[in-house]
This record gives sequence, structure tokens and C-alpha cells, in this order.
Amino acid sequence: MDLVITLMGPSGVGKDTIIDELKNEVPVEVCKRATTRKPRVNDPTDLLNYHFLSYEKFMEELNRGAYVMPNRYADAWYGVPISEIYRVIESGRIPIIKGTLNVLPGTMKQLSGQIDFFNIYLYPPSLDSLENRLNKRGSESPELIGKRFKEAIWEIKAAHNGHGKFIHSHVINYDDHPEDATEQIVSNIKNQLLARSN
Repeated sequence: MDLVITLMGPSGVGKDTIIDELKNEVPVEVCKRATTRKPRVNDPTDLLNYHFLSYEKFMEELNRGAYVMPNRYADAWYGVPISEIYRVIESGRIPIIKGTLNVLPGTMKQLSGQIDFFNIYLYPPSLDSLENRLNKRGSESPELIGKRFKEAIWEIKAAHNGHGKFIHSHVINYDDHPEDATEQIVSNIKNQLLARSN
């Protein structure tokens, strides 16, 4: 079966930074997600990382079973098109899915027998650090930042409790040192690839 990496963590933890670093070390490609949220102001990479859809179009495709990792986060819906996962696999690269912990079990069940998952949860060094990162973005309202922070607290607790059994690797992304987290994740991925080749 093909390997898919899921990279999870609260909004603002640095998932995109880590993925950019990973691309230099292992043959990975992030799966572009669909979302109903508005594009971020003054962030041109946002348009490269997401398909922006209306709520109606997203729900129509979700009901057809077109997405994995569907979730509602800070008043918007997100999901990874299954077709996007297989596009990356067919290109010879390892798909990375950015998602949330609460829908991981359902996604693993949905693709059971087709995909091997390696699930990584990325933590901030502290909640204060995470709040600072969210504020530094400068692209979202204080109200939305507050919602993201509240949801982040719940998700971090869940990663330590019941949902933790689905996580294969817990990694802390320290401020100003994403290379440390990247090194740990690269090592984990290489170990997975080595185990699969034996």
C-alpha cells in the first residue's frame, strides 16, 4: 500500500514552514486542500495551497465522498480531495495531508486497505508562543484569532488524551528553530521508508 503522511497541529504552529523544509530532504508534496474560507489578505501563497469553494459546492462534493479529513474550523470547512492524494502518488512523491486530529480516525477508516498512514502531531513550545504566532500573521481579525486559539487548546489536549493513540510521532516546533522539528520528522519518514523496503 502507498504511504501517506498526515501533519497535524493547531493553526499557527508552523506546518507550512515545516513542509517547505521537508521538501528539501524527502520526496514529499503537500495535498492541496479545498476550503470555504476567504483567501488571506496579502498572502499570495494562500492561493497556491488551497482550492477556494463556495459552501454549497464544498458540501455537494463532500456528500459525494470526494474528500478525506473534512472538518469545520473557525467557521470554515476544509477537506482534502481524494483525487489529490492519488495525483501526488502517481507523480512518484509521498503525499502530505494537513488536517485536524478529530477527523483522523474517520479518514483512516475511509481509506483502510488502500493507504498506510504515518501520523505526525506538531506542537508549539507553549500556548503563549502559539498565541504570539497567530497574532503576528496580521491577516485575521482578533475574533478569528481568538477562535483559532480556543480550538488549538482543545486539540492539544486531545492529542495527549484519547486521540493520541492514532499519532505515530509527537514533535515540538520550537520558536526560530524549525530545522530541529524538520530533522526529527525527516528521520521518522526515512525510517518508515526503510521499514517498508525490507
